[in-house]
Amino acid sequence: MRPERGCGGAIRAALAMALLLGAPDASAQGPDATAGITARLNIERGREGRAALRRSPVLDRIAAAHAEDMARRGYFAHSAPEGTGPQDRALRAGYRACLVAETIARGVPSAPQALAGWMQSPEHRRSILLRRATEFGMGHASDDIWVLLLAWPGC
Repeated sequence: MRPERGCGGAIRAALAMALLLGAPDASAQGPDATAGITARLNIERGREGRAALRRSPVLDRIAAAHAEDMARRGYFAHSAPEGTGPQDRALRAGYRACLVAETIARGVPSAPQALAGWMQSPEHRRSILLRRATEFGMGHASDDIWVLLLAWPGC
């Protein structure tokens, strides 16, 4: 996917809706801000007839490292300033995959709210519902930066 530019409106709208509905904030999720996201993600996939995803600790680490890098170096994009993207980061971590897709969000206070915003965006929704994806990982960093990686390991 391309660097995020114009999807903030959909994420802000989903955030407003989630706040009205009383979605939990990150402080209510305990030490792991992404706890509980597996069930929510798989509910969204199940609604569209997609198979459930398994959470991958390796993808969690890759996603968290990218979120932390963006926060530390002050950028917000799928590609790092030196041009490395999600597939590059996966390979560097020893994760071989036929498919790696990434969605990112900034300024959203919780993982469920980030997911709700992504599901409101056609491009992000397509990534989350990829039929070939079998695993996922999610990371969070300061400035409420979220990274969701979806993958099909192998190849």
